[in-house]
Amino acid sequence: MKLSTATNMWNTLVRERRQDFIGGEIEHIETPEGAYRGPIKTIGIKNNKVIVTTEWTAHMPTNQHGMPLRAYWERLTRKDAEVFTYDLGEVEGIGLITGAPSDIGGGRVHFHAVVGLARVTLFPKGTSKLDRSKVRGL
Repeated sequence: MKLSTATNMWNTLVRERRQDFIGGEIEHIETPEGAYRGPIKTIGIKNNKVIVTTEWTAHMPTNQHGMPLRAYWERLTRKDAEVFTYDLGEVEGIGLITGAPSDIGGGRVHFHAVVGLARVTLFPKGTSKLDRSKVRGL
């Protein structure tokens, strides 16, 4: 089986930069559901899926353009909210379910996930923009 370029890029990223992201953050924005963000505990690939787990996950409702609707984040208490899974497969007629990771500067990596039309950014440790004091429920 030949792996797609995106899958090869994900395998390389996780193999070579895993430690850069553990302790960093994931930001998953899915309109109109909102933004989800949390500190990365693990990142890996299993069964052709990128799996990111967080210590906790905060939610911020957004408008249709992805802009925040309030000044604070709220911790999600559901256990499944601490696991982000991105399928590396393809759907006939649509293409990749999860796009290739792109370096957007500052050590950050960005990609799109077709399911839910999510925009996702991985932040390496030390580059956090999430102010823990603005997360209710922590």
